Amino acid sequence: MDTSRFLDEIIDWMKTLIIAVIIALILRSFVISPFKVSLTSMYPTLLPDDLILVEKISMRFSSIKQGEVVVFRAPLGERKDFVKRVIAVPGDKIESREGHVYVNDKPLEETYLKQDFSVSIVPQTVKQGEYFVMGDNRDNSLDSRNFGAIKAANIKGRVILVFWPWFRWQVLAYNRSSEH
Repeated sequence: MDTSRFLDEIIDWMKTLIIAVIIALILRSFVISPFKVSLTSMYPTLLPDDLILVEKISMRFSSIKQGEVVVFRAPLGERKDFVKRVIAVPGDKIESREGHVYVNDKPLEETYLKQDFSVSIVPQTVKQGEYFVMGDNRDNSLDSRNFGAIKAANIKGRVILVFWPWFRWQVLAYNRSSEH
């Protein structure tokens, strides 16, 4: 192989590599990205060290629904992103009594919870452009009960899949038939 042909081959490989990196960066920034769960606030749905996929594009075309698990910029100056479940959407009235959440005066069916919780929610209505989020491990979760509803602009995406460890692989489902 002569030097000229070898250099052409190297340049072709470099172009391919650069294009692949650009495509990966675009996908990660605007379409889908991995996220590592670090705490137990979403137990038993998500565990520490679970790797999840966060889908970003559909938020541009449809609103966040009650029951979805989302990743968002942490409030209160925290440096890490948070992952929590959407409990109430804009316009919903939310409160809790005796360890149960009520949305619009109806008890919320939460089959993903393993136990009741002790921290109460004072009656409030979620403002437009905001979402009330809570961890599934209610007594061990820093969430909207502590820092208030989160702004829609701070939501980075919907959690769609636990992909690692492989034996915990699962698609996260939520109630798409919600009236919201």
